[in-house]
Amino acid sequence: MPILDEDKAFLDLAWKMYNEQATQARQHETLRSNISTILFTLAGTIVGLSEFRGTEATFSNVTIGGFLLLTGLFGILISSKLYERNRFHIERLKAYRRAIDDKLKQLGIQQLSPIGKLGDTEHSEKYPRLENVRLNVLWNRAFAFICLISLWLLIEPYKQQIIDFASSLQRT
Repeated sequence: MPILDEDKAFLDLAWKMYNEQATQARQHETLRSNISTILFTLAGTIVGLSEFRGTEATFSNVTIGGFLLLTGLFGILISSKLYERNRFHIERLKAYRRAIDDKLKQLGIQQLSPIGKLGDTEHSEKYPRLENVRLNVLWNRAFAFICLISLWLLIEPYKQQIIDFASSLQRT
């Protein structure tokens, strides 16, 4: 069965759109990685500076802890948004791939999906536990850890008062 020019044009356009969606999805992951690197570096610098400063000023701990908390919350927000944008482009990419497969099937040419499914099966066999771990969850937990460090910095100057208060509650 000869391939008509309109079928060639459709497949060419669909491949270009597929590649564009793959590029956009990759760009969002790269952006998330770069922003995360900057935010983790900033958080590490903030924690390091707080330790150099000592514990003499409560205001500094509140300021530093608050800034660190905002950094962690911003990290969770931006990471989640970039993950959402990545998934948007991945879903569009899948739609173009299905359209290409449908056109190939219509033309009597081997589809691409079975080839990809073989790779999926091999991957699942090699990484049965890690396959179910969502990368965006790991990113967000890393930023949540920054938030926990910030809470420690906020509470640390008041730890003796908190201990005394808890002790007084136990005596009554």
